[in-house]
Amino acid sequence: MVTQLKASRIDVIFDQYFTPSMKNYEHSQRFESAQLEYTITGPEQVRPSDFVKELKNSNFKEALVDFFISHWASDEMAPFIGGKIIHINFRKCHSFMVNEANKVISSVTEELSCPEHEEADTKIVYHACKINYEANIIIRTIDTDVAAIMLGHMHRLNDESQVWMLTGTENNLRKAKLKPYKILKKYVEFQQAFMKFGDSKIIEDNIEQQDLYNVIQSFICYLYNVENINDVDAARLQIFIDSYTVSDVNEAFNRKKLRNFDASSLPSCKSELLQQFLRANYICCIWNNAHLKNPTTYEPVNNGWILENDEYHFKWFEGDQLPNYVSESLKTVSEAGEEDDVDNDEFREWSSSDDENENVNINDDNEEDF
Repeated sequence: MVTQLKASRIDVIFDQYFTPSMKNYEHSQRFESAQLEYTITGPEQVRPSDFVKELKNSNFKEALVDFFISHWASDEMAPFIGGKIIHINFRKCHSFMVNEANKVISSVTEELSCPEHEEADTKIVYHACKINYEANIIIRTIDTDVAAIMLGHMHRLNDESQVWMLTGTENNLRKAKLKPYKILKKYVEFQQAFMKFGDSKIIEDNIEQQDLYNVIQSFICYLYNVENINDVDAARLQIFIDSYTVSDVNEAFNRKKLRNFDASSLPSCKSELLQQFLRANYICCIWNNAHLKNPTTYEPVNNGWILENDEYHFKWFEGDQLPNYVSESLKTVSEAGEEDDVDNDEFREWSSSDDENENVNINDDNEEDF
């Protein structure tokens, strides 16, 4: 990459892993490789046979970046660096350049170091915002979040600077979700609501939070084609009724059709959507402050996460999972099922007598003769 690109400055930016991290759940879903300790001793070390699989090991990724930082500081990298300035941002920002004696000079650039940033998304924007001169900034990433964050910080760049981005990967290149965009474009109320995401008032003021949440509920209802409703619980009920209400009171209820009902076709319930809303607002707070060394002073707890065993987990909802009358009905059915099991056990004990076994054997013999 360093030798292929003609830019005079190249910034290579990596995620870092916090403990605990609000990305704990996401990381657990990605990791398919055992999280074993890994050490890279030098450039001659044989690379793993399945390199892509090892990249799912966070310890391997950290060791790989540490190797880059130490190896690029050696003079053998001088021909590759040439007249460029290379920045590698991991825990800190390490800079590399070649002096007149053809020696590699490495240093830590404190101005570009942002150890309070966990993800490369915001680090990339932090680096861009620190370029105070006219520049053509080219951002290469598969993460579409970076495009959204960068758009929110364009006003912080030099007036003459330009930013070029190509986002997405493979079949998703340059694609996005069209329906939410069309709804957002059509209704100013929703535009104004989403502009408030990341505001500290939404975290600190319950009234501001509830007012914004009500507008977001209405937006979700539009996404599910129930525009005349602005409450997601009511929208869930309406969608269910539209799908399964009988046309005639004498029509038999089709249980088989209900059995195939896809719950993912319904919006989240109000309690669950609230936690999603809080998480989205917290992340937007970090995005809004991507130009700062410390992007947030708030904690994930009470913003859609809970802390358990030194790990952040999603807080899915507050309150009962089911209405009391539904829970009681399920409990009654469960108890009835246990009673049936007892009756069946008694029958099995009776049918396992010696006489019955003899009868079974005789019947079996007769069936064979027949």
